[in-house]
Amino acid sequence: MQPTRKENMLLFSKEWAAKPYKYRLYFTPVSSLSEETPRVYRLIVRRKKVFDAFELGKVYTLTCKHVHIADYTQTDDFALSEKDYTRLLETRDLKFIEPRTAAELRAMHKPYFSMDKYYTFAETREILSYDLPLERRISITLLNGTFNMLAFLIPFALYFLILYLYVRKVLDAPGTMLGDTLNVPLIAVGTLPFIIFIMTVLYSLSEILMLNLDFSRWYTLKKYTLKWGGIRKSIYVENKDKSRLIRLGIITFSIFVFFVILSFILPAVV
Repeated sequence: MQPTRKENMLLFSKEWAAKPYKYRLYFTPVSSLSEETPRVYRLIVRRKKVFDAFELGKVYTLTCKHVHIADYTQTDDFALSEKDYTRLLETRDLKFIEPRTAAELRAMHKPYFSMDKYYTFAETREILSYDLPLERRISITLLNGTFNMLAFLIPFALYFLILYLYVRKVLDAPGTMLGDTLNVPLIAVGTLPFIIFIMTVLYSLSEILMLNLDFSRWYTLKKYTLKWGGIRKSIYVENKDKSRLIRLGIITFSIFVFFVILSFILPAVV
């Protein structure tokens, strides 16, 4: 395939995504901003170093092979207005929205696009321009990894402790019956949803903690902004998330209580 040359391409959005197209860049020809619906292109680079070199609000001349950028030259700056930025984001979301996400939004009768959920162009540029020395990035990554590891290990340590204590109780009880033995997998199944709920809460709290520490806040916001294409991230647990966690907690705890009650009934039946 012959390389194609694209001139006067304004970069307005950057995104990390799943492989094979991990480093995504969203451009529009400057001339299309005068059209009712601007043209939007999603192009790919293979290396993070190249991805980081591209800056929002800059105009580039690109040499592309299909959707991959083979070469580029920065040619100008462009004062992108918030109005045009909103139009570009809306076009981007309509054109490149994931089918599963579109189906979920249709099912909930929600619009594909709402600017309220995005950072402004000025805010996005400020967040993405934030940079740190390598040793600081490594420290933040290690801290985040430690929080995530604890969020995983603490619930499962509790899970295995519950099973261990119950098995010891069954084995130490005189005249263990078939019903008591069957209770072990019963308790294992009934406890698991609540343990996963605890893990979810701890993961959420670890993320909120990273966002509230001065040491890691802006680096964490930058990663989130790139991962979600500019969607806002609260540094607190929002009311809708609290409600969702409370509902999930009630459901999983109810399941746990149901299986505990069942464990008392089963030996008498079997």
